[in-house]
Amino acid sequence: MTDEYGSRTYHEVLVRARRLAAALHERYGVGPGDRVGIMMTNQSAYLTALFATARLGAVAVLYNSRGSAAEITAATADVPSAVVVADPERIEILRTVAPSVALVATNSEGPEDVPTIDALLDQAGDADVQQVATADSTCMVLFTSGTSGRAKGVALTHRNIGNVVLNMKFVTECNIRFASRQYGIGVDDLRSFTPRCPHCWCSRCSTSRAWPDC
Repeated sequence: MTDEYGSRTYHEVLVRARRLAAALHERYGVGPGDRVGIMMTNQSAYLTALFATARLGAVAVLYNSRGSAAEITAATADVPSAVVVADPERIEILRTVAPSVALVATNSEGPEDVPTIDALLDQAGDADVQQVATADSTCMVLFTSGTSGRAKGVALTHRNIGNVVLNMKFVTECNIRFASRQYGIGVDDLRSFTPRCPHCWCSRCSTSRAWPDC
């Protein structure tokens, strides 16, 4: 996984997420049911913040990084968060539309008085905090497109997200088997080309071991 802020493997992202979860819990008191906003361009820090929030049993609020100031104002008012992890460009917007929210920057290019993810990781050290969430606990909040009115937050549970992952796995397997018949290539040969879990020994990320061990 490579972005403008550096290259990180999925294993590194998970390690950072574990430490960030501990930092969010210690510094901001984030725990089960609390909301952590995420607003940034696509980058490894997005996954770090998302997985850290999940480890705490908290709710990830995925604000639109391309939204206008008016749209971001409406979204943060509709679904306020205890803390928001954002890139420097969005931090400037958030400071205007939601001045009371605590902020964490993705990198040091933001305001000096806003702690960065790396700074929080240094403070957390190797601490580990993990809370248990039930299948029907809210996992994240996504926003509607707003085509017929103001965008509204929609809550998704851990069960919802699990079903999405299983559905994607099912569709992938169906496509593999269809392509095998269509092109006369063995199923196992085609499956060997599917993405593998980069930080464990399983041939595919579909073993019975629990995330994030697999």
